[in-house]
Amino acid sequence: GVDESAQKRYEEAARMLERSVAIKPTDTAYNYLGYLYFTLARYPDAAHYYELAVQMNGHDSDRWHNLAAAYQWSNQPDKSRVAFQRTAELAEVQLRTNPHDTGVLLMLADAYSMLNQAKRGRELLEKAIARAPNDVSDMFQASVVYEQRGDRKRSLEYISKAIKGGYPRE
Repeated sequence: GVDESAQKRYEEAARMLERSVAIKPTDTAYNYLGYLYFTLARYPDAAHYYELAVQMNGHDSDRWHNLAAAYQWSNQPDKSRVAFQRTAELAEVQLRTNPHDTGVLLMLADAYSMLNQAKRGRELLEKAIARAPNDVSDMFQASVVYEQRGDRKRSLEYISKAIKGGYPRE
């Protein structure tokens, strides 16, 4: 979780953003609200705002990926599965346009891991890691995917590399 002072800042940011979307709703603002609530471990609230983001922009794989994770963490496995499926469909289209986008490769690896398509997930994960071996943000994402795949050893290896490379400890 986040420390107390960070929590207060996130809560204040969420309040300000909620006032802003009441006046002018945008999928970016809804997505950011989802992020703030996800960070505060308020997963049902995060899912609510990610749903609104997806309603406004249903063609963005990132939005669907965020929603899938929020459903997963708020214990809604059926909804999570549908959202991971949509994430994979949209990200596969992106991959055809740019087959070397590590962010998309990692998102797909995560989605396929969550959809019990372990072989495809592993393939994409290895491809992503080979493409950006020194990107700390990608290392962190790789550690998350390894953890979800049940490979704690590789997960810790990548989180350690990310922190050594300057990724924030929080």
